[in-house]
Order: sequence, then C-alpha cells, then structure tokens
Amino acid sequence: MSCYKTVTDNYVLPFDLYPFQQETVNELAWLSRVGLWLDMGTGKTITSIAMCLHKLAIKDVDRVVVLMPPILLTGWSKALSRIPGITHTVYRGTPTQRAKLNLDVDFVLMSYQIFKKEAYVLDDSKRYALICDESTAVKNVASQTYKAVRAFMSNPNNHLLLLSGSPLSTPHDGYSPIKLISPNIYRNLNQYEQVHVAERDFFGTVTQWRNLELLHDNLLVNSKRILKEDVLKDMPEVTYSPIYYELDSKHMKTYKTLCEQQLLKFENGEKLDATNASALFNALQQVPMNREHFTQEDGVESAGIDLVHEIMDELGDGKLVIFTNYRMTNRALVDKLAKYGVVAVFGEVSASQQQQALDRFINDPSCKVILLQLRSSAFGLDGLQAVCSDILFAEMPLVPAWFHQAVARLHRVGQTKPVTVRVAIAEKTIQERLWLLLQDKDSIVNMCVRGPLDIRDALMGVAESRTNEMEVTTA
Repeated sequence: MSCYKTVTDNYVLPFDLYPFQQETVNELAWLSRVGLWLDMGTGKTITSIAMCLHKLAIKDVDRVVVLMPPILLTGWSKALSRIPGITHTVYRGTPTQRAKLNLDVDFVLMSYQIFKKEAYVLDDSKRYALICDESTAVKNVASQTYKAVRAFMSNPNNHLLLLSGSPLSTPHDGYSPIKLISPNIYRNLNQYEQVHVAERDFFGTVTQWRNLELLHDNLLVNSKRILKEDVLKDMPEVTYSPIYYELDSKHMKTYKTLCEQQLLKFENGEKLDATNASALFNALQQVPMNREHFTQEDGVESAGIDLVHEIMDELGDGKLVIFTNYRMTNRALVDKLAKYGVVAVFGEVSASQQQQALDRFINDPSCKVILLQLRSSAFGLDGLQAVCSDILFAEMPLVPAWFHQAVARLHRVGQTKPVTVRVAIAEKTIQERLWLLLQDKDSIVNMCVRGPLDIRDALMGVAESRTNEMEVTTA
C-alpha cells in the first residue's frame, strides 16, 4: 500500500492532493529525515502534513511539532482544523498562558523563538516528527535555533522535515540542511568549505565557489525540488517591470552628502569588508523613500511615494502589495498612503495586529494597500492572491530568496489574474547597483539548487539597458 493511500485510509483530507504532491508523499514519507524544497505555492504545508499523518498512522511517531515564524501560526492552525479527528495546540501567549496549554495533541505549533528556549516542555518520552517551516531559520550553524534543532534530533527516534521554497541565499547556506538531513556527507563545516570554497578576499569573504554541481546533488539527497512551472501548467503569467525614477534635486544632494559622509569613514582607516559594506548599503537605501526625514523639510514627499500614487491611479479599484526593507519606510508609507486604507505588517506591529491587517486587506474593499516587510512577511503568507495581482518593491531585496518568496505571495495556487511585479529603482543611488547584485547572486544560487526564476534571464537585459518601456513576461 502506498504512503498516500495509508493517509487517506486513516484520515479525511480537506481535498485530494495534486498528483505531484501524492508522488512526493509516496517517495519520502517513509524516511526519517527529509528536505521538501517545494516552490512557493506548490503546497509545502499540506504535503508535509500528509507525510506526518502517514508517520502517525503507522506509529512511527507519537506527535508532530511544527516550527515556523510567528506570523504563520494562524495559517497552520487553520489548515489542521480542516482535518477531522486531528488535534492541535498553538503554543503561544504569555508564559502563564503557555503553561496552561494542552500539549497531549497530535500537532504542536510553535515559533522558532519559543522552541529554542522551551523545547523542554515537550515530553521527551514521546517520538516526534519535527517540521521546520521556512527552514532558512536554521541555516546559521552558530545560531541557538540551529543548535536547538540539532539537540532535538539527537534522539534517534525523532524524525525531521525541512520545508523551504528557496533553501539557499548563497552556497554557504547549503551546509546546514545537508548536515541535518544527511549528517554523514560532510564531517563538519570546515570540510564543506574545503570542498566548495574556491577563493576568498583579503577579509575572508568568499569570492568564488566550486563544485556547485556536487552541492546541488547533495542538497537533493533524501529531498525533493519542485517548481511551479513544472507542475502547475495553468498558472497565470508574471510580468517583471523595473521602474527607474529620479530624486528631486535637493533630495539627491542630500543623498550624495550622506554617501560622502559614510565613505569618509573608510578613508579614515576603517576597512570596508562584507559586514560594514552591508551596513552601508542598508543605510543608503533608506534615503530614497524617506526624503522628509533626511532633508529635514516639512510636508514634502519622496519621488518614490509619488510613484506609488501613480501606480494606484493606474490600478483604479485594484489592490497593491508593497514590499519594503525598513521600519522607517513603513512608518512613512503608513502616513502618506492613508487615503488608500493602508495596513502594515512589519516588526513594530504585534502578531495579533498583523493578522488583523492581513484579514482586512483580504476582506475589506476599501483597504487598497498592504505594506509587508521583506525579511519577516515575504515568507509563507497565503490568501493575498485571492484579491490582488500587483506587487511593488519600494526598496530593493538584498537576497534572491526574499525576492522570490515575495513574488510567490501572489503568484501561487488560487491566483486567477496575470501578476505584475514592479521594482522601484532610484536613479544614481545604491539601488541601481543592488539590482544588478541581486541578479548576480540569483544566478549563483541557481547553480546549486534550481530556482523558480533566474532574474537576469527573465529580464533579458532590462536592468542593464535601463529601458523603462520594456516589459518581460514569463509563464
């Protein structure tokens, strides 16, 4: 009997899985450590649930623990609530509230932050399947989160499922999932780097990788990679449109002054390495959308905010998802876009307020704009595709995974309209360079694990030629 047949004989799923999902369950559910590198929108959640129901049905495990970013807890809870007979607990709230929760259930849902501090609340006499959703949260082997997962998996009776639509941001990220899923491939991180690092610069930063085909093969041991374009042939098309805009002369003068001030630090003896270069990029990228803050003028708007107004005029009654990097930008946009009933999901908004914002954007026709912070909100959210097909990157994603995850909030199962992705790029600022760097990083990562899109190929040179009128459509 197939693994999927065992699941459907014992449980009533809310719907039949797609054939490719059933195949994944049949192929991997019997393994104790698995990587599900399923593209965003191809059903990682329901596929992993089915795999764990198989483990429960054949008594391989007693319970399932699911780790995730806090914003995904409600979505996971809703998914499990649709399966009759399955019990689950969302382990969150104050310490007093958490202490009263019943953990004698089939599925326990908790955030990574709580798990690394309170894994001890899980009965160590039980056998667990541990699901790590958005498993890039455990990519840093020096982090407490990774160490907590490794410690939990030191029990040989426990099972592990890593879920991610974009498991790598750089080739360096490959060590963690491989070590967790197939511990014997590399002895340690040092050996991993000996095999895959070709060159480093003076500061120790990797400048060239090697043996990326081997890395690709190792990432697929006991794992599966599925892309939307391979299995969901009727998905609507996506159009990518870089939009270059100019800063006002006074705004540009302020930007150049701030840039010069930042660079003076390095002329005075500070070394420009990968860490402080990233800090420099982040500092300067906040300037284009925050004119009033940096120029100290009252009642003025950045040209980037004017661009948002133009897009909203173009959309008419349509809705827009705006992705940003910085809290300062979110605060400014919440103020400047109030007439569109704007709501926001970012670091300064509580978990309950974030869910309220999502619900309002989906259900309230007067709410036209939602602001999502790339690092925290681009991952795992579902439902936006039912009411929206337009995205604007107001600020540049710094890693390809954020870009692809963000696009997948709308380009996923349930989307019925073509998706338009606009990328705002302030001319003569760091954003032009970051746009090119993003494409470079994406091309390298796609050598390690096939990505949903090579940004440079999709744009066919649009970024290099800076031809604003040119749009590129991909299926």
